[in-house]
Amino acid sequence: MPDKEEKQEAVAEKKEKITDYRQPDGKASRRGLIIIISIVGLLLIGVLIGGGAWLYNAAYRQSAFRTRPYTTGMMSRIDADTGYGYGRSIQTQVTDNSVTTTVYTYQTGVVTAVNSDNIVIAGNGKQTTIKTNSSTTYTNDVKPKVNDTVVIAGTTASDGTITATEIRVAN
Repeated sequence: MPDKEEKQEAVAEKKEKITDYRQPDGKASRRGLIIIISIVGLLLIGVLIGGGAWLYNAAYRQSAFRTRPYTTGMMSRIDADTGYGYGRSIQTQVTDNSVTTTVYTYQTGVVTAVNSDNIVIAGNGKQTTIKTNSSTTYTNDVKPKVNDTVVIAGTTASDGTITATEIRVAN
């Protein structure tokens, strides 16, 4: 049976084999402490960056879909549709508790007649009469004449009447 001294020597040999992170004075190693603090700090920074990205994405999705009543913005869709002549653009403006939708129609063609309150254009195999009024603007202040090629942007009423908001002579 081993005696007391042999047991103490065996315990001392085991202690020498175990790697100790303590300094000779018995305190924990600073290097180990710095490594642990660095890992915790990096994890915290990662959580903060990830959380910020998630919040930004959530706010973007919420404002993009206009789910809040105080969101202000403008959305637009352009459709090429021969039923509306050259094309149309639907713009929806959302403001405090109200939604305004305006349908803009775009026509292009050659002017066949100019009257005081309308312009007749031919294009796409048909003739279209477009109303003008005092709020109609002319690009570069050039008013169209017969045989001019024009591009007209206007609003469409529920009865299909088009009122020009802007007329551009494209000659």
